[in-house]
This record gives sequence, C-alpha cells and structure tokens, in this order.
Amino acid sequence: LAAAASVFPAATQVVVAGGSAGSAATPMYGGLAHDVFPTAKVTVIADGSGAYPGTPAITSAITALWGTSTAIPRWPESAGEPASAWTLPGTFVQAGKHDPSITLASINTAYDETQQRFVSLVGFPGDDLMTMIDENNTFVEDHGVTIHSWVGPGTLHTILTRPQFYDVKVDGTS
Repeated sequence: LAAAASVFPAATQVVVAGGSAGSAATPMYGGLAHDVFPTAKVTVIADGSGAYPGTPAITSAITALWGTSTAIPRWPESAGEPASAWTLPGTFVQAGKHDPSITLASINTAYDETQQRFVSLVGFPGDDLMTMIDENNTFVEDHGVTIHSWVGPGTLHTILTRPQFYDVKVDGTS
C-alpha cells in the first residue's frame, strides 16, 4: 500500500480484490487502503470465500496457520476487540465499522468445489454453501454493515479472473 501511495498519491478509486485464500483479508486491506488513500472511493471484492463460517474453531485454526493475529490493524473502532472478532465474515464488519463508505462485495459460486471440500473438512455440510453464504451475509448486515453478494451457478472456485465472469448471469444479472 505504501508503494501504491507513492506511485498514485492522488488516486480517486482503489479496488482491493482477492481470490480464494487471498480474498480472506480483502476487507481488512480495504480498510487499510482507506487509511492510505482517505479521499479515494475504496471497493473490496472477495472472490471464493463467502461460505466459511466465523466459528471459533475455524478462526483459531486460521490464526494459528497464517499468524493473522499479528496483522490486525489498530483501528479505534475495533480497539479492545479480541482476535476472534476477525473471523472471515467478521473482517467485513471490522472494515465496515472502520470506514462505512467502503463498498464491500463477495462473489461465489453456489457449488464451489473447493469451499465444499474445506467446509466439509471442518465438520460442516459441504453441499449447502448457499445457506452458509446467506448466514455470513446476514451476520455482516446484522452488525450494520452493507455487503453486496453475487452467487453464480456451478462449481468453479473463484470466478473473478476467469472468462466465465463476463458470461455468467443469474436472473439476468451479470
């Protein structure tokens, strides 16, 4: 972000996008991008991680594997919150509380084979990703943060960088 700020100090629009595991931190990086570009319109697009529940077991496992607890921003809005508040859906809440003007979006496919496999490994039914995505979106919105969500058909894991992204429609909406 510091390098981007030095090259584009007058940026008016910043898009933070990530796919698969790379999408997990996009809301947090969207908030950090707001800090670096405070007058820019920041848009976050998380592709392929919308079904992972924010359970303590999953959050602890991710924190242990990725060392994420050392990367949590020290934003005033989340001061005093435990690391467990930074679940995968919780990162949308934290970013939205930090800067309500950030546009937060999640893109998934209904039968994403990778998300199905991973949620099954941690004991959740992998055949009902739509319910899990809806529950996560409800969690975010119940905390006062707007999240835009698009779920396409099929089993692709991540679609943002694939040609299908431009072809697939759901009820007429690309």
